[in-house]
Amino acid sequence: AGAPLAFALPAQSGAPGLARQRLRAWLAARDCPPELAEDLVYAANEAFSNACEHAYRGVRPGLVGLEATLLPDAEGTVRVRVVVRDRGRWAPPDPGRRHHGRGLAIMAAFTASVGVRRGDADGGTEVVLVSHRFPAR
Repeated sequence: AGAPLAFALPAQSGAPGLARQRLRAWLAARDCPPELAEDLVYAANEAFSNACEHAYRGVRPGLVGLEATLLPDAEGTVRVRVVVRDRGRWAPPDPGRRHHGRGLAIMAAFTASVGVRRGDADGGTEVVLVSHRFPAR
């Protein structure tokens, strides 16, 4: 199955693209079907981009982490769990930004499940995405 993927990048404009590249390559190396991989990359990009944009609003930007792990089951299929984590302070959306606020719906449309854990004032936010099943190699 190979090692999990784990990295953290500074919350800057180029970080989501680098995160997409790393996740896409990791999924390809694990024979994740291309269409399912792209769905998961799209959902993870939404979570990662949101963290880069919002987690450190008003403070010095910190890191955004991504971890990906294979979750095999007894039926010979596997899912991928992707966790995107920041150490920022969660803030409600800016009401003046009408085109935002659809991130969770987008993530849910492209994955089997989405979970969000908001920490305390210092705990950051964690988004957990789980892919649909695909055959294990």
